[in-house]
Amino acid sequence: MTNALNSAIKIHTRIGGRFRLQISLAPDAQITRDTGWFDNHITDNGLNICHTDALYGGNYAGGTVPTWVQAICVGAGSSEPADSDTQLESLVATASLFNEYPVASINSSERYLSLIWTKQFGLGEAAGNLTEIGIGGTETSLLARSLIKDGNGDPTALVVTSDEYLTVSYELRIFQPTEDFTGTIDGYSVTGRISHADNIDYWCYGGFGVTTAPQNFPQEAVLTDGAIGDIEDAPSGNEMKGFGVNRSTYVSGSFKHTGTYTLGTSAGNLAGGLIKAIDVPLGVGWWQFEFSPGIPKDNTREVEIEVTLSWGRAS
Repeated sequence: MTNALNSAIKIHTRIGGRFRLQISLAPDAQITRDTGWFDNHITDNGLNICHTDALYGGNYAGGTVPTWVQAICVGAGSSEPADSDTQLESLVATASLFNEYPVASINSSERYLSLIWTKQFGLGEAAGNLTEIGIGGTETSLLARSLIKDGNGDPTALVVTSDEYLTVSYELRIFQPTEDFTGTIDGYSVTGRISHADNIDYWCYGGFGVTTAPQNFPQEAVLTDGAIGDIEDAPSGNEMKGFGVNRSTYVSGSFKHTGTYTLGTSAGNLAGGLIKAIDVPLGVGWWQFEFSPGIPKDNTREVEIEVTLSWGRAS
């Protein structure tokens, strides 16, 4: 017998980012000019390409750098950023981020995962009147673009001379929802919320896919016979591992993935015969879901649970 929750549990997260540009006369010299931080615009192309592979922080030796954060570009264009942008309007210079790892941290007060890349252009490599900046997989596949802005948030030209170094910092923010996602699916009331919210080891190594154990990740998805915990915690009760997931093919422009978690007859058979919660990696972080009533499960039943993760730009 297959007990299938055929309507997907739907959850959502948001992505944002910001730039900072600094100029100096030597690689480690005093900063002579500094724009301060200013927000960027995540492009539709960026929302598409960020599903492709994992997003690993530099404090995890087994990680790989995502292919969608491989280049920082500066230019001389003046058009306002648009959802449809894929490249700068007028490219001046590009610096490679290949094998450059971000510094990862969690902001627990504003609730987001912070990933910061910092790259210095060589002497005079970015010389010119710079007015725009972008970051992405390549020069023609940008994740984000912005006009360069001053301390008041107004577009400005940053003049870099041939005897100066330009250092660019980019912070990508993956926001952690603090609200519950609730609904009723095939007769089961479902409550979903993030888990392990303050643990960088859980929140730095997933991509925007759906899985049970991200590549090189030390933890696995679990199911339990207890209730879900607070966002900093995980479900309580007896737990069990060992179930698989089939991920949907990504459709460009959908900004979502659906995964079907499958428990065969030999998997997930807790002593009490009910699955009341699961704790799984979805996207960059981890999520926990509680089912009421519990889902019956023994060695005569198979269970399928669909979860859809969607993502969009932060306002």
